[in-house]
Amino acid sequence: MAYLQKKRLHGVSAGFSRQAVLLFCTVLLIALSTATGFLTRAFHLKQQAIAENWFQLGNSSLAAGHARDARDDYRNALIFEPQNTTYQLHLAQALTAFGQPDQSRAYLLNLLTEFPGDGEVNLELARLAAHDGAVTAAIHYYHGAIYGAWDSNPVESRRGARLELCQFLVNHGEYVQAEAELISLAAGIPEDASALQATAGDLFLRAGDANRALNEFQLSLKVSPGNEGALAGAGRAAYRLNDFKQAAYYLERAHAANSNDPEMAQMLDTSRAVLAADPFAESLPEAERARRAAKALTAALSRADKCMASAPNADGSSLQALMERAKAGQRGIWNENGLHLHPEQIPAEMRVVFDIETQCDSECGKPEGEDLALSLIRDLHKDIASGAPGI
Repeated sequence: MAYLQKKRLHGVSAGFSRQAVLLFCTVLLIALSTATGFLTRAFHLKQQAIAENWFQLGNSSLAAGHARDARDDYRNALIFEPQNTTYQLHLAQALTAFGQPDQSRAYLLNLLTEFPGDGEVNLELARLAAHDGAVTAAIHYYHGAIYGAWDSNPVESRRGARLELCQFLVNHGEYVQAEAELISLAAGIPEDASALQATAGDLFLRAGDANRALNEFQLSLKVSPGNEGALAGAGRAAYRLNDFKQAAYYLERAHAANSNDPEMAQMLDTSRAVLAADPFAESLPEAERARRAAKALTAALSRADKCMASAPNADGSSLQALMERAKAGQRGIWNENGLHLHPEQIPAEMRVVFDIETQCDSECGKPEGEDLALSLIRDLHKDIASGAPGI
C-alpha cells in the first residue's frame, strides 16, 4: 500500500516535470522566433537604410553632373536592395548620362517588361531612341510616356513628354506629324503659361505653320506683354504671313529690346518699306497712290539696268522688252502726274513693275532693299500681278 502510494506520487511528479519542460520549450521557441524575427527585421531595416543612403548620394551626384559617381552610388544601393525598381530606373538614367546607353537600355527594357505602362520608363527609352535618331521607336516610346502612368504630376509629366516629342519631330524634319502633336500640345497649355506658349509658337513656326505660331505668340504676349522671344516670334510669323503691319508692330518692340539681331532688323526694315511703298494699300489718297506707283516703276527700271549690266552674256530679250514697254509708259502717262489723272492705269503699270522684278529675280538673283519690298508687294497682290498688262 505504501509502495503503491509512493509510486503514484512519483508518477504525478514525473508528469508534472514533462509538462513544465514542454511549456518551457514552447515559451523558449516563441522567444527565439520573436528574437529571430526582430533581428531579421532589424537587419532588413539596416539594409534598407544603407541602400537609401547610397540612393540619396546617387541623386546628389547626378544632380551635380557627376554621372560616374551616381552610377556607382546606385549600384551600391542595389547591392542591398536588388529588386528595387526605383533604384534600377535611376541607375539607367545615370548610365545614360555617363554615356553607356546600351546598359541603360537593358535595365529600362527589363523594367518595361514588368511595368509596360510606366510613363517614366517609356520616356527614358524614348530619349535613347531620339538620341539614336530612331524616329519610329522614339515616337512609340514617347506615346507610351504621354499615355502612360505617372506616380506624381501626371498632367505636367505627360505635357513635358509631348513637348519633347514635338521638338524631336521638328528637329528631324517630320513636320506633318509634328504639327499634329503640336496641336494637341497647344490645346493643353494653361492660359497663364506664357513661356510654354512661346515655345509652342516657335515650334509651329519651324514646322511651317505661321498662322498657329502667331496665335501662340499672341497668347503668350497677353500674359507677358514684354516677352522678347514672343515679340520676335510674333513678328517673324506675321512677316511670313505677309502681314507687314503686324510684323512691323511686333518687330519694332522686339528690336527695341534687342537691337543686335540683324535678321530682325532686316525684317523690320523690309516691313516698313512694304508699308511705305504699296500703292494698293487701303485708304490711300489718289495722289499718294500715284506717287508710289511711279516710284515703283523707276526702282524696277533701275534694277533692270543693273541686272543687264551685270549679266551681259545672258539672254535678256524678255527683260529688254519689258524695259522698253515701261519706258514708253513713263513717257506717256505712267508717271506721277499721269497716274494721278488716270488712276485706272495703276494696276496695268504695276503689272509691268512686277514682271520686271520677277525677270530680274530669275536672271540676277534675289532682290534686296526696295526691290525686295516690291517683290513682296507683288506677292501680296497676286490677282493684280497675274492680270494682262495695259498699254
